[in-house]
Amino acid sequence: MKIDSKELSRAVWKNVNQNKFTYYSKAVLLQLLLTTVGSFILRFVFKLVLISAGQENFTANNLFYILSEPLSFILLLIFVLLVSGLILLEFSVLTLMVYCSYKNVRFLWKNNIKNAFSKWRKFNLKQLLFFVIYFILMIPLSNLGLSSVFSEKFFIPKFITEELMKTGSGIALYTGFVLVCGYLNLRLIFTIPLTVINNHPFSYNMKKSFELTKKGKVRLVIIWFKFEAILLLVSVFFLGLNTFIFEVLDASGKVTIYNSLFYTITRIILFFFLVFSKLIIISLMVKIIIENEEYFSFKVASYEGIKIKWRKRLVVCISIILIIVLGHAGYQMFSTELNKNVIIVGHRGYVSAGVENSIEALEGAAKAGADYVELDIILTKDNKFVVMHDFNLKRLAGVNKKVRDLNFNEVVGLPIKQGNFVSHIPSFEEFVKRAKELNMKLLVELKPAGTEPDNYVELFIDEMRRLKVDKIYKAMSGNLAVMEEIERKAPEIETGHIIALQFGGLADEKVDFFVLEDFSFNDLLSTEAREKKKDIFVWTINDSDTITKYLHKPVEGIITDYPDLVKEEIKNEDDSYFEKLYRLLSQGFK
Repeated sequence: MKIDSKELSRAVWKNVNQNKFTYYSKAVLLQLLLTTVGSFILRFVFKLVLISAGQENFTANNLFYILSEPLSFILLLIFVLLVSGLILLEFSVLTLMVYCSYKNVRFLWKNNIKNAFSKWRKFNLKQLLFFVIYFILMIPLSNLGLSSVFSEKFFIPKFITEELMKTGSGIALYTGFVLVCGYLNLRLIFTIPLTVINNHPFSYNMKKSFELTKKGKVRLVIIWFKFEAILLLVSVFFLGLNTFIFEVLDASGKVTIYNSLFYTITRIILFFFLVFSKLIIISLMVKIIIENEEYFSFKVASYEGIKIKWRKRLVVCISIILIIVLGHAGYQMFSTELNKNVIIVGHRGYVSAGVENSIEALEGAAKAGADYVELDIILTKDNKFVVMHDFNLKRLAGVNKKVRDLNFNEVVGLPIKQGNFVSHIPSFEEFVKRAKELNMKLLVELKPAGTEPDNYVELFIDEMRRLKVDKIYKAMSGNLAVMEEIERKAPEIETGHIIALQFGGLADEKVDFFVLEDFSFNDLLSTEAREKKKDIFVWTINDSDTITKYLHKPVEGIITDYPDLVKEEIKNEDDSYFEKLYRLLSQGFK
């Protein structure tokens, strides 16, 4: 790969600077089209998938059933193809826009969109497979580099990464995975631009991208970093100036209109940063491809020019639309009062005070101000309940045996260790007894292993009634059948269904509340839950910005490893605009 760092930097900067208004107007217009028309089409097709399978949603529980239905399977493939096609369309338009500017030819929407779709039509099964592999590699780094408005919606859910980070082997596995994906993303970074510009198959362009990045990878990263640093400094300046102005105008930080305007302007500044960050990378790659002409053979329309006055009018019109859209979102966010009555649930107790699901963690959660403590219970071989999250005892107890294969007396009292904390495995009865002493309510998660007796539900109900907590504590499980049976046989027990992965609407389930992972939650689900007169709990919410987001959402409870942090965020309602800026930046506007 030919790289003259100084010459390349000058060329890229000149290109972006000369075409900044054109790039901005077309990028915003493209984003609006994709997030409206594109998203509508995707939602429509996904709805057809659910209807054809006779399902109300797409979860881990009904995945195999949906895939087993021929029509729903075909429609699901069409959905995947549409997502892939829209991603390719986005990058095609942006790449061709930059390419046209370098070649001094006119960018024509009709011709270039047609060209983008023609690229997709040439994909056979083999090329599609390579594209899917490339797309999967993008997911761990979906918010970096060449991220699409669609690919950035896909990421590894927190409940997976957080579980991995609890063990040394998990940390090593996740770190290694991200590093490998990062390396492959760098080596394959030219794949999509090459596919857009030349007429070769996707697999061929993957190979050529590897060749292009065989040498000069470090210099390429350095050049990109320099541009990012400049953009970042400019963005920080305007973000700081904007924040200072609103801090002066509204010292209390409570005026809704000021909060909405602050949110809108901050979003616009960040939008500029993200758009031009993406365009700089594309401009950088296109310039390198042009300098290595043996890798492409693509012809574009002749140059006809474009009237400046129309360009300026277009910029103004699109800017107004952007301001209206973001302003509406900002008003909705800040016109919603903080939910100070949200139920704070300590996830497996309080992890900063003891081993998860231990008596010490329970006591720590009580001191931290939790309203409930979530705990996991598993049935032993002799059909008694113990407090443990893992089916296998190896992670915490160092014993490579399953709880279900051991008797009650063999499990209870086993020493467990996590970090610097040590404790023992308590029985459900022991845990309840201490919770009563602390005046702490419990959210009990049942974890059936699949080998339980037919009277598993009756065993649990009898235990709750024997301990006289059936009308006090809540129960939940990822096993919907178990929860609905409890609801039917013991309606006095509040029941909840844990949904780790949720696409589509909420099903008409016979439970009292839903427990959604942060990855799956959206405002439409909360609205639907209210209509069904069901509550929503979200998990596992551990950072201040996400906590703040859910304090402004209609959720009944927040399940967290840090209940003290939720209490602190509730107290910090009167944050300064600088603190609001930090939260918005941390949240990433997801």
